[in-house]
Amino acid sequence: MFLAAAGAGESVTLQVTGVIGAVGACVAYMLAEGYADGNSGDSSGVSD
Repeated sequence: MFLAAAGAGESVTLQVTGVIGAVGACVAYMLAEGYADGNSGDSSGVSD
């Protein structure tokens, strides 16, 4: 919506939306991995 109001075309809007979604997915994956590693119960600090 903001990109369209700024004059960006539909193609640019779709690309920006895709990049934001991909970054969000990577952040969610990293947080989930950190949570899983933190709750693994193994405090040796070495991952398999």
